[in-house]
Amino acid sequence: MSHIDKTSQLTRALLEYVDLGLTKQEIVTISDAARFHDVGKVCIPDHILYKPERLTKDEFRIIQNHTIFGYEMIMNSDLNPELKRYAAEIALHHHERIDGNGYPDHLKEIKNWVQIVSLADVYTALRAKRIYKPAYSKEEALEIIKKGLCGKFSREYLIAFENYMKKLF
Repeated sequence: MSHIDKTSQLTRALLEYVDLGLTKQEIVTISDAARFHDVGKVCIPDHILYKPERLTKDEFRIIQNHTIFGYEMIMNSDLNPELKRYAAEIALHHHERIDGNGYPDHLKEIKNWVQIVSLADVYTALRAKRIYKPAYSKEEALEIIKKGLCGKFSREYLIAFENYMKKLF
């Protein structure tokens, strides 16, 4: 199963676990929209995207642009309006963090469902082996997220995420 599929599935499970007041249809649509979170990476040169060692500052700035590229691609697509609305927001803000240290807009207030997608994205990325890093165990991935090594998340959603993940261990 791909990172995209895992992120979408974990997003759905988390949205069903955490009561955000969403309808079942909104949960399905957001989970489907989560599949588009990294679509902008198609605009990133392969020599940067698949670089096996640490990125330079300039290369990292280029990678960060995938959020903007994805947003623009989605907004210019013919996706149905509801899916487009969620997918565009997710693509643009899935790397934002509540301390303002995310990108591209350095937001401190992030929609709750975007934060859930972000947690699912980070967790599934940590669990996957990549050219530049090993796959982490479930426990290691959870600890990395809890310690804020992938950015700061809302305490409320971190606790809910941890409780949900502990049910699975």
